[in-house]
Amino acid sequence: MATITRTGKTITRPGDPDFKLKDTMVTINAGVQHGLHPEMELYVTEPDFLVEKVKLMNVTDGESEGVITQFGEGDPVPQVGWKLSTRAPWKTESDSKAAK
Repeated sequence: MATITRTGKTITRPGDPDFKLKDTMVTINAGVQHGLHPEMELYVTEPDFLVEKVKLMNVTDGESEGVITQFGEGDPVPQVGWKLSTRAPWKTESDSKAAK
């Protein structure tokens, strides 16, 4: 499981006419040595009340940089310590088996 170790600037940009998009750059403590690669998506697992994901942009041996895009301005800004996984927390073991 990876962890957000740094957060960068948050940029708000236009989205649908009814809401804005919020992009926040994050750094995580996992990289190529952990099987990660650019364009990969990791899901926020803690805090468990969020449905967010990180899209990785730059990946080195031991850490990665990515962006969390949120819809609307009401969601909490990403924080150091949030936990990430390649498995979406809302998917069950049986979902994974059924997909095979």
